Amino acid sequence: MVRARIAAIRRLSRFSAWMLLSVIVYATVSGVEQRPSVPWLMPDVERSLAFLAAAAAFALGYPRQRIAIFTIGLAAVVTLEFAQAWVPTRHGTLHDVLVKAVGLGLGLLLVSGLERLKPSVRAL
Repeated sequence: MVRARIAAIRRLSRFSAWMLLSVIVYATVSGVEQRPSVPWLMPDVERSLAFLAAAAAFALGYPRQRIAIFTIGLAAVVTLEFAQAWVPTRHGTLHDVLVKAVGLGLGLLLVSGLERLKPSVRAL
C-alpha cells in the first residue's frame, strides 16, 4: 500500500515536472506579449518560483537524480536565456540566470529538507 502511494506520487511528480518545464520553455521563448504572468508578483519572484516548483517536482519524481537535476536545470536556464536572443521582444540577462538558478536550487533544497523531516514526523 505504501509503495503504491509512493509510486503514484512519483508518477504525478514526473508528469507535473515535465508540464512545468514545458510552460517555462514556452514562457521564456515566446514573445513578451504572450508570456503568462501573475500580476501581483514581481517578475523576479515569478521566475524564481517557476523554477522552484519545477525543481521540486523533478526532485520528487526522480529522487536519486538530484545532482543531475541541478546540472541539467542550470544548463537549461542558460540555454533558455541565450534562446531569447532570437525572439524580437525578449532579451536574456545574467540577472535572470541568477534568479532562476536560485529558484532551481531552492526547489531542490526544499524537497531535501522535507525528506529529512520525514523521520521526525513519523515519531509523532
